[in-house]
Amino acid sequence: GLLEDSFQQLWYAENRRKKLEQLMIELLLERPQWAQLWRIMGVRHIVAFALMAMVGDVHRFASAKKLVGYFGLSPRTVQSGNNARGREKGIGNTGRGDVRALLIQSAQNAMCQKKSPLHKWGWKLSLKKGSRNIAVAAVARKLTVAIWHLLQGHFTPALEMDKHLKEKMRKIVTILGTEKRIEKGFVDRRLFIEHHFKRIQQLT
Repeated sequence: GLLEDSFQQLWYAENRRKKLEQLMIELLLERPQWAQLWRIMGVRHIVAFALMAMVGDVHRFASAKKLVGYFGLSPRTVQSGNNARGREKGIGNTGRGDVRALLIQSAQNAMCQKKSPLHKWGWKLSLKKGSRNIAVAAVARKLTVAIWHLLQGHFTPALEMDKHLKEKMRKIVTILGTEKRIEKGFVDRRLFIEHHFKRIQQLT
């Protein structure tokens, strides 16, 4: 009947989503340079995979500012009276809107985590500007700058603390699933977490 067909469609969609997430994680694990993005607060496998797919060779962006512009996260300003600098008015609609939306979600996540380096800064800016949206966009810019520096091999202050990175790795190995983990030679999930945790750490 109709209910059974609807259930089958939902089951198929959910099963497909899980397989796509597993594939994202597998491809990231094969490319440690991109897997290291998990070290940044608010960035998990979907965002890291989208960045890997859209950015490609990060060296084609001469500066972090170029990457920010590519995602359309540069702030817009509106001139007001004698104010030469203008007033910040959020972000425009240019650039990669699909990845920008993911980075905005990551920024919101970072602002909600009290131990995030961007939590206090983001909320202070929100009060100053009188707009949470402007603050979230600014946090997304900071995340993008941190991503550029990390991929360039530079230190970035937006890195996860080790405790939170391990928790993120636990969630990632759960999504990957037991069968896929064993296929990769890790019968013990703890060994999988430790192996990839150290592998990512060594790159930063």
